Amino acid sequence: MTLVPELLRLNQLVRGNNLLEFLTKVPTLYKEDVLARKFREVTEEDRHMTVMWYYQRTQIVLVCLEYHKNKKDYLVCEDDSDGAPRYYSEDGNYVSPVYRMKKLREEVSGLLKERRLLYNAIWIVYATDVHLMNKDAYTDDVWLQDKVLVFDRQRILPSKCCVENIPENNTGALQFKYADMDTKWGTAEEEVEEDVEDEEEDDDDLLADYVDPLFPFGRPSSMQDETPQHDKDSPFLPQLDDGLRAEVYPCIEEPEKMFEEMIGCQEIREQIRQLTTLHSYNLKMRKYNPKAQQHEMTLHAIFHGSPGTGKTTIARLYASLLHQAGALTHGHVVVASRSTFLGTNFGDEEKAVHAVLNAAKGGVLMIDEAYLLNPPHPNDPGKHVLQLMMPMLADEKERDIAIVLCGYSEPMERLLSLNEGLASRFPNRFKFPDFTVPQLLEISKRRIKKFDYHFTPKAWKLYKELVNRVYDHREKKNWGNAREMGQLLDKIYIRHANRCMTASDPKKMFAITVADIKPVESGLSFSPQHRIGFRV
Repeated sequence: MTLVPELLRLNQLVRGNNLLEFLTKVPTLYKEDVLARKFREVTEEDRHMTVMWYYQRTQIVLVCLEYHKNKKDYLVCEDDSDGAPRYYSEDGNYVSPVYRMKKLREEVSGLLKERRLLYNAIWIVYATDVHLMNKDAYTDDVWLQDKVLVFDRQRILPSKCCVENIPENNTGALQFKYADMDTKWGTAEEEVEEDVEDEEEDDDDLLADYVDPLFPFGRPSSMQDETPQHDKDSPFLPQLDDGLRAEVYPCIEEPEKMFEEMIGCQEIREQIRQLTTLHSYNLKMRKYNPKAQQHEMTLHAIFHGSPGTGKTTIARLYASLLHQAGALTHGHVVVASRSTFLGTNFGDEEKAVHAVLNAAKGGVLMIDEAYLLNPPHPNDPGKHVLQLMMPMLADEKERDIAIVLCGYSEPMERLLSLNEGLASRFPNRFKFPDFTVPQLLEISKRRIKKFDYHFTPKAWKLYKELVNRVYDHREKKNWGNAREMGQLLDKIYIRHANRCMTASDPKKMFAITVADIKPVESGLSFSPQHRIGFRV
């Protein structure tokens, strides 16, 4: 589950019971890495309002739940040309709660930037139990564009239900002092006193006490100890045998959305779509006619292409989409390599193969740089690995696993020639072409956006020139594609950090300038005989 996409889905369904159930359950799920904090409780003459904030990785959502003692129909007006916008009923009006929440968002955003904290965007959720008559006129053109979701007619909001039902995570986030007294929300005297006491605390002490996933510093060890490893709702992750050198990734919950954000993968996406469609068609045929002949379907695949072209990410999407279609039980990925299978004693590879296949059951086993299992030496034990997998590959009953072999095209073809029937077991071929310069630039822009950075116009021009030079002088055999851009940006980040340590204006700390790129450019070697790198 991811926080913002799930809220967007609920917004389309417009089902309030789902909304409150979602908000009341999410904060207690440590496995979801979601933290919640109720930080505003307001009771006015005719209304009761609770404001909370939810956080998951870089997603932040401010939630306002509003209960009205007297149910009325309100006409929404979000035009603030004459001051704060207001909502109008037959006999009264009040300041738009969305407007108040947007003001609060500005304050929270400023605090996060000041503390150099990582976030993508701050969404607003406003839920009320009254009827907003012209809600549809604002939903798409005004609210949604400004990252605001509005739920009206929420009959499931009895008085102070938020106080009773929304649990606070006491191990949760840093207690910012962004409860603005100027908003005039009728704060009780006790709350004002508490806020004054909070303001006397030292910021450095707060940072020391509350280190959690809101910040890029990691999760508190106390929370790690209390977090259950697995439960029935957790993404499936197999336990690897001791000493088995492999990585495990869980199933992705919204693979289609993630695929849409990938660059240069349209052909691969279509190939995977055809496979999942065929499996779905088989299931549909079985439903209408259990005796119908099923189309044969093999999930094993070859990913051939250079490093840094997204093969591991696509393997995860491949597993998740096959799981979504019902072809795989769990949809996780086990990433292995030559070192996973080869030990120090004779016969270690057989034990490792069985252990890895068991771990990958119900998901995808990805063998990175698989051609290294076919070295020149005729007695190399790596040659036994795929031979040991052949019985499983040939068994028609072993359908709940997909093996993906990754590597350069030519060495992969030589690997498949090891066994006469091996190539036929991998009918699905996915080609990963090198990224073009425009694609590498787009990848760079998306990567810096994760840190809320942006290039100044002159810096962007210089960066484009630098990427073109790096690309023109690349050594094709060892070219790392997106990985090269990551290394280049890492060098720029270091220069940027050094420069900004003395910056007085926090806003300037989020701009990548020419001064950050020039030293990196001068440190690169573009000798055509050698791979691009930094001079020693």
